[in-house]
Amino acid sequence: MNCVWVGWRSLLAIVVLPVVLVVLNPTPARADYWAPQPVSGSGGFLALASFAGVSCSSASQCVAVGTAPWGTGGAFASASAWFGSTWTPVMPVAPPPTSSTFTVLDGVSCTSGAFCTAVGGYETNGSSDSQTAWAVNWNGSAWTNETTPSLGLPSALHGISCTSAPTCMAVGWQGNQALAEAWDGANWIVEPTPSLTEEASLSAVSCASASSCMAVGETGTPSSGSFSPLAEWWDGSSWTVVPVQLPAGAQRASLEGVSCSAPTTCMAVGYYDGSGGDETPFAAGWSGRTFVVEPPALPSGWPYSSLSGVSCRAANWCLAVGGASNQSYGTETLAERWDGANWTIEPTPNPDQDPEVTILNYLNSVSCVSLGQCEAVGGAGGTNQWLAEQRSESTPVVSAVSPRKGATPVPGPIIIRSDSKFSGRVKPR
Repeated sequence: MNCVWVGWRSLLAIVVLPVVLVVLNPTPARADYWAPQPVSGSGGFLALASFAGVSCSSASQCVAVGTAPWGTGGAFASASAWFGSTWTPVMPVAPPPTSSTFTVLDGVSCTSGAFCTAVGGYETNGSSDSQTAWAVNWNGSAWTNETTPSLGLPSALHGISCTSAPTCMAVGWQGNQALAEAWDGANWIVEPTPSLTEEASLSAVSCASASSCMAVGETGTPSSGSFSPLAEWWDGSSWTVVPVQLPAGAQRASLEGVSCSAPTTCMAVGYYDGSGGDETPFAAGWSGRTFVVEPPALPSGWPYSSLSGVSCRAANWCLAVGGASNQSYGTETLAERWDGANWTIEPTPNPDQDPEVTILNYLNSVSCVSLGQCEAVGGAGGTNQWLAEQRSESTPVVSAVSPRKGATPVPGPIIIRSDSKFSGRVKPR
């Protein structure tokens, strides 16, 4: 989580654009399209290793990035590539410009197997006050650093979207305000975001074109413990705040993922807390004016749940992923499919674990290259490993997974999510 906020803000300007809808006829949802995938190099870590982001340029070309903690308080950025049969580490990731014991990659965007850019941050002296935005590029065989602007404030980048090899937009935070940087093929350039009275941070961005990007996150006052969703739209020259409708009964809410299938067609996902404090999945669609709530399905028997990532191939075809938790069995992976009118939960596999061990499985990000062909990534906490799962409508392979019986009870909700502002530091809530 990033920031907090109290109440609606009068500065939320309405953006009016012509509505363009792309409506396809996807295959009806089924519950057995998901299968786990092998990830080389997993396991053996002292703490949770996880993938934070994934991007696929084709069904056999994907890159996932994240972190693998080591030692006491340290971590290193990790990356793996999917070539159609297994996830293989593509490391070492180029080290940041300054020596660091904590490096994290949170987001990645690929336009081909030979062009991927990943973003995150690193600490220079072991302190969160030294966090610095970081970007690296993958050319299909090696990683290289890309110099980001010197901001003079703590900063990090969480999300990125590239529309072509020389054109990318990345978002995150600097100090207590949102941060956006554009890549022009040679340099990263800060693109000023609206200055808000409350603190603000952007978690994800999706660009339908170089002149149409949507970024989402949250805004608020951390000390008050309340926050509201934030959405900002890029028109090719400037950022504008976009209104976001809140779910009924929401006390606070955050948007963590967004995907745009067309310049004026986007879906954003996250979570909200009601009066009872239960975390509930949150989704909102945008068609040129305001983000309107599209209530996700609620996992039966799992009162605490959230959505972290989404990928849309059309106005009536999106796939969102996250985690669902209760107080007895821990957290299991969650996936929901949008058909243009409703969200439907699709059972997903969870790594086999000792039934006496609390489950800590979750999905952070998803990338779909076609209707029904997707890669989702996250972490498997019980076995300290990266987690990758594939959805394919051509080969149904896995049936529903029921909650484990006899797992060690835990004291409260344990949705796995990022630490304040620096999302590589996963922690239970």
